[in-house]
Amino acid sequence: MDFNNLEQRLSILYKAINLHYSFYKPVVPETEEYVENGKRHLKVTFGGGSINTDEKLEVYNRMILVIHHLANIKDNVKKYLADRNLDDKVVESRINSSMHLSIITDLSNSEKHGYPLTKTRRSKLDPKITNIREAWNINYPLSKVFYNPMNSNIEFTADIVDFNDNIISDFNELIEKAIENWEDFFIENLNEVSGEIALTRKVKEQKSKQILKVQHTIDEVHKILDSSEWIDVSWQELVVGMIVRNIQRENNLTNSTGIIVEQFIDENSLPTITLKDDSPFRIMNFHVEKYNWKVIKIVKPNDLMVLSYYYYNCHILLQSIN
Repeated sequence: MDFNNLEQRLSILYKAINLHYSFYKPVVPETEEYVENGKRHLKVTFGGGSINTDEKLEVYNRMILVIHHLANIKDNVKKYLADRNLDDKVVESRINSSMHLSIITDLSNSEKHGYPLTKTRRSKLDPKITNIREAWNINYPLSKVFYNPMNSNIEFTADIVDFNDNIISDFNELIEKAIENWEDFFIENLNEVSGEIALTRKVKEQKSKQILKVQHTIDEVHKILDSSEWIDVSWQELVVGMIVRNIQRENNLTNSTGIIVEQFIDENSLPTITLKDDSPFRIMNFHVEKYNWKVIKIVKPNDLMVLSYYYYNCHILLQSIN
């Protein structure tokens, strides 16, 4: 390990951050039945909240690892500049002008020297890490698409507070902003060792553009669906390629909207269709006689192309933003 290699130091920092975020739990719903005012209720909790002492220590160790890596970059950068007879005061200036980097430095020094610090207090806030806990992470960037909460995760986070326990930020926000500050510094002052930063930002930029592109397609689809007329049809009229809605007979509510991709007779000799909707990776079979059906009235030929492309390729579009 070359401790003077700034590119390696950045790679190790990114790995430490990824290590922290790689520790998560699947969502496991907990149910509780109770009676209130003579009525039975079912409460479903999807997780998140307090954790035991051992878990807190494990999470704290991972958080401090990230904080130390962020704080230690300072001395590596100063040495790199000094070895090349360049002004290293820009490093201290950047840290002092950034609340997030100042807090990172204070947290790192407090962990090493004790709390509160008695000498250099960069942020003047005496920050500390409190309320280490689980948090339900629903990170889905698209609107108008059904997202199953069971596909989300429970991650670990904490509060960053000042001496009087006033909340400054949460841990994830602090790390994100501190990294952004260091990345900006490297690009502005150390472009020759900023290759991984440039690549990371390019990937993020491309992902953001793809999300906008996919969202535009989704918005176009819903514009067509909402503005079009829907016509009642019998199940005998259904054919593959139709954009349809199936309606629950008991309450007249729309159950699903999508494209018919297959028709068949099941093992019980019941006529069945396979419907592909825009729920991620969901294809469902319906016994056609159990529902009322509506088909979209297409006025513009291009509308049918847009809808068919979307429903047939929805899973590919959603995968493209991950």
